[in-house]
Amino acid sequence: MVALYHILREKGTEPPGSGKYNKFYEEGVYKCAGCGQPLYKSETKFNSGCGWPAFYDEIPGAVDRHEDSTFGMVRIEITCSNCGGHLGHVFKGEGFPTPTDERHCVNSDYLIAEGYNNATAKGKAVSFEAKFYFSQDGAKWADLPTVDADTAARAVKLRLQLSGDPACQYTVDDAAAGTAAPEPAADSEDSGKYVVTEGYFIANAHNQVVPNRLFSGLEYPDKLESYVHRSAALEEGKGGGLAGDVRGSWSLHYDSFKGVAVLRSLLFPGYCFYYSSHDLTWGSLYVGDGLQNNDLVFML
Repeated sequence: MVALYHILREKGTEPPGSGKYNKFYEEGVYKCAGCGQPLYKSETKFNSGCGWPAFYDEIPGAVDRHEDSTFGMVRIEITCSNCGGHLGHVFKGEGFPTPTDERHCVNSDYLIAEGYNNATAKGKAVSFEAKFYFSQDGAKWADLPTVDADTAARAVKLRLQLSGDPACQYTVDDAAAGTAAPEPAADSEDSGKYVVTEGYFIANAHNQVVPNRLFSGLEYPDKLESYVHRSAALEEGKGGGLAGDVRGSWSLHYDSFKGVAVLRSLLFPGYCFYYSSHDLTWGSLYVGDGLQNNDLVFML
């Protein structure tokens, strides 16, 4: 998942054809996803065929320009003049029939959020009924349909770049895809990113995973053993929690005065988890592209 944070603050780029506003031509004003400042008017938008929203001029004073020499080339980066958020790049002299002969190539990616309604236990294994939502601005959210097992098995056969557009449809050529893909593992979305506090969840008589009302807090919030992967939420006291992961894949900082522990993953950069020993609350946030850091072995 490509997050707006990655684009705005880390100068990332969404896949071509994936943005919500790539082929959107309704009347209105396009605003910065970081601060809400108006950037472009709809009458300056045109179809360039490049795969990203294109404008031939900005609202006066709304966009700053900077020289960008990354990737061995010289380009002009455009940023929001209010918050400095990365918007894209501007190209000149391409011959488009516009008043300025400029193409402002602008990102318009989605935010994707995950939650769950129910969790069930089978022995000590936990399976969460995940629910996904997507948003362009982080304020208005819409349902992202759940992918069933058959669709997931077919999706891994695709040999092309995914656009990220929920409305995009793909065709799988089963004959050309080769051998059948392995069946996705249960709770495969866990992927080692999601963390919970040890002892917070229990299984009731109906094998439903529910919060433990007798949870009195972590005895050692400053130790990795006190935190476990979500899929192992019921395996209390076994495996050493996150301490059993590859050494160096987690960083843990505990402020004893504030009573707050902060966990960060080096395997999935952008994942952050917090736990408060004062009010017994915890939560997590992941901002990134969903890809595992394969260079971790060289960092340790």
